[in-house]
Amino acid sequence: MGFLVGDSARDVSFIAHGLDGAPVTELRGSVTIEDRSIAELVGQKVRPKQPGRTFVEVRVGDRRAVIAVQVHHLVTSFVNQPRDEELLAMRVRLARGDTIEVPLPKAAFWVTYVPNDPGEPPPTIELRGNGSCTTGNGVQAMRVVEGEYAKYCHSDDGTRFSIAHGQTGADTVYGTLALELKR
Repeated sequence: MGFLVGDSARDVSFIAHGLDGAPVTELRGSVTIEDRSIAELVGQKVRPKQPGRTFVEVRVGDRRAVIAVQVHHLVTSFVNQPRDEELLAMRVRLARGDTIEVPLPKAAFWVTYVPNDPGEPPPTIELRGNGSCTTGNGVQAMRVVEGEYAKYCHSDDGTRFSIAHGQTGADTVYGTLALELKR
């Protein structure tokens, strides 16, 4: 679950399956959160509090699922941020035909783009300058839902993302570009 500081609470989303493989909708169990200084549970919803990482644990019977929660700090630039800031995010708004350049820190990082409207395709995101992006960091690959964008990147001084919305599609695309820095 990815959040920005100040976002509204969202439901903990998971699907439980019975012995027959069919989804089960009536469950008895517990939901807990590891670090309540990062996010808190309000009923069955997670509300972000401050930047950081924590986990939600869902227990039903003898089964459990763990869901990662990341709360990003909303910024206007990814460069010149304090070294202890590892979860950064920027809002992206592009009219049809627009292109923006987003300077990047010299770092390794996961980058994700999440559209405000689920199912809306992401804009074109290209790395410019010294750097590279791939689908995994050599240890893990990031699983994303359709319409989102995720890559593991390395950038050097002067590297930037070129983010473009084509001449077709929605008049305007809105979304969030988030970095999880690996310093």
